[in-house]
Amino acid sequence: MVNSSKRDIFFQQLDSGQLEKVIGSINQQPDYLVDLIDVLAYEPLDIHIRIGVSAVLETFIGNPFMSKIISPLNQLTHHKEVHLRCDACYFLSLTQQSDAKDIIEFMLNDPYVQVRDAAQDALDYLSEL
Repeated sequence: MVNSSKRDIFFQQLDSGQLEKVIGSINQQPDYLVDLIDVLAYEPLDIHIRIGVSAVLETFIGNPFMSKIISPLNQLTHHKEVHLRCDACYFLSLTQQSDAKDIIEFMLNDPYVQVRDAAQDALDYLSEL
């Protein structure tokens, strides 16, 4: 379940470049990863926020608690915005989970070439592990 106040705090912290605070919160409470993914629902979302979310998730690559974000990222793969579907493919690959791979493979059928390319890149990354 998403904690909207935590999502708002993460948004503010990312907006002001306080990545370490976001990372610290997630280290203390891994369930907050779902709230971090929910930050992507803000519209319009500045690129620096998306980059911040990416930087935080890259900190936790392959960590078992990254499995918590597979379901919310799966929901993002159906978002109307192409860039969010691309982000979802990349973030799913960071989980390094087989369930995520199945979702990414499905994205190879997206009507937009950018999403299909992002899905292929994510699968290529996973195949290198």
